[in-house]
Parts: sequence; structure tokens; C-alpha cells
Amino acid sequence: MRRKDALIAEVAALLPEGSFQERPFYPNLLNQPSLLYIPELGKLVTVHLYDFGDGITWHSALGALEDLFELKTTVGPFTKAVAIVKLPEDTNAENGDMVRLLANSFDAFLALQGKFSPADILRGILDAGVREGMFPLWREEAMYQRSALSRVIDPDAYASLVKPALERLPQGRNLKARAMELLQDTFREPVIEGRLVDSIKSSIGHLSRTYRFKFDFMVSTHPPVLVDVLDGKRNGMRERLRYMMAKARLIRYRVGPDGIVPRAADYRPLALVGGTLSGPNHDPYRYVRALRSVGWEIAREEDVAGLRRVLEP
Repeated sequence: MRRKDALIAEVAALLPEGSFQERPFYPNLLNQPSLLYIPELGKLVTVHLYDFGDGITWHSALGALEDLFELKTTVGPFTKAVAIVKLPEDTNAENGDMVRLLANSFDAFLALQGKFSPADILRGILDAGVREGMFPLWREEAMYQRSALSRVIDPDAYASLVKPALERLPQGRNLKARAMELLQDTFREPVIEGRLVDSIKSSIGHLSRTYRFKFDFMVSTHPPVLVDVLDGKRNGMRERLRYMMAKARLIRYRVGPDGIVPRAADYRPLALVGGTLSGPNHDPYRYVRALRSVGWEIAREEDVAGLRRVLEP
């Protein structure tokens, strides 16, 4: 794909002067849109460009879906969200479901394969409106986020997580082994490795089969605690965090007779962090807030006292 800035500039050149902003900034979005277009007063259109030309994965697809969740719950559900995606020439059945998830979730979706022009992208921006059938989901998530973020973050409780000096490499399998020992030493209940959990991913994407999310561990408490181990690094964390945020959102719902509805609070997601979870220099708690806003509890992998504290009823 042509360099994003150059491609967006070509598309913007086709829009009326003063009706757009390239590379807009919304403080509550982990991944910013490439273009904001205002076709008329009170209407917003955002465009995300994704280059999956080397191959799409569930991590990258769920990261893009999280961009949509963040946009709809913070900017507003009436904002039209457009995904422009470069795809590899060949896709297998599972890759097809990854694409289908995005195509059936974003308000407009344009897959770029082979030759394309800025005019092709412009048509994707202008065609169709918002998916009103998704409004209940966006509304529920916005309410959940507001409630989660209303809980004041105690800087002292998370100070050890946001110190870049705590990054330790490499960790990998050793970190998971330490996490298993910590969970077994902290809880009397059994710890299950590799727990699969239902989600609404297949339903909202109209996918070819049912998919479930895999968590590193599950502690058989009441309700169960779902655990993912996170190798925290100073840079390159946003894709992993976007995937984890989408994962927590999608297990919180089920499909009922009236559509997608919240599930009973039957799981508690926990991120066990090794290394650092420090955000940008101007906002070191940014990533802590992001995970907490969608339901993740957070603890350092060697902090038994902290683990007990976050999991108190």
C-alpha cells in the first residue's frame, strides 16, 4: 500500500476544502483514524487504513475491531466508521472470517486488492450510513466504560506497573510458569491452563463457524477468574492491548431472543503483567486505564499481596 499519509492526502484532495482533517487526534483512542471528514454540520466520518498485505491474523483483526469499539463508545455511535483494508491476494477460510468480522462490523468496508484509486476509497467513504442495529451494543459498552472509569485509580496501587525500568527481557514461557506458580500458591481453587470461553465474535461478524477465546489460565473461583499473562515492554504494546480490550468486551455479551445482551457477571478477567505497562511519557497510566475501562483487573506477576487485593469480592 502506498504510504498512508500520501494515500490519505490523495483522497483528501477529492473532498471539499475545509471539510476534513488528516490525522485527527482523539485523546481516548489508542489508535487514531487516518482521516476525519465532516460532510455536513453534525455528521462525522472517520477512516482507518489497515495494511494486512503480509497477512491478517486474529490479533490484527481484533485490534481493528477494538478501534471501532473505542470510536463508537467515545466519539459517538452516530459517527460513521470506515475501514479501508489492503489484503493479501489469497485467503483461506479462517482468514476469510477475519475479514468478514470487520466487513460486517464497520459501517463501511473497502478491501483493496490489486489496482485501486483514491476515487475507489472516496466511494467507500461516501456510500451507506451507520449500522443502527449495532447501537444497543455501543450504548451498553459506553455505559460500562463510564462506570469502570468512575472508579478512581490509586496511583500507589499501580506505581510498580508503570516504571519502564522494570522491563525484563526475555520472559516468554518462564513468565507463564511463574504465573502458574503464583496462582496456585495464592488460591486454593484449581487452576486450569488454556481455558476456552464463548464470545459474540461469531455473531456480530456472521462468521462461518463459532469461535472462542483462549485464556492462559482460569482459576475456579466464584465467579471464575480468567487470566492472561502480559509481557510488558516499553514500546510496541498497543496492538496487544487493543486485542486484549476487544477480547474482554466480546466475552461480556451473549445473543438472546432480543439480540445481543449483557451476560451475567460470570467471569473476571485478570492481566498478570511482567515487565512494564507504562504508557507514553505524558500519561504513564494510559494503558492501565485502557485495560481497566473494559473490565480487566491488573497485577504484577510476582505481587501476591496485589493479586489478593484486586481479586477481593
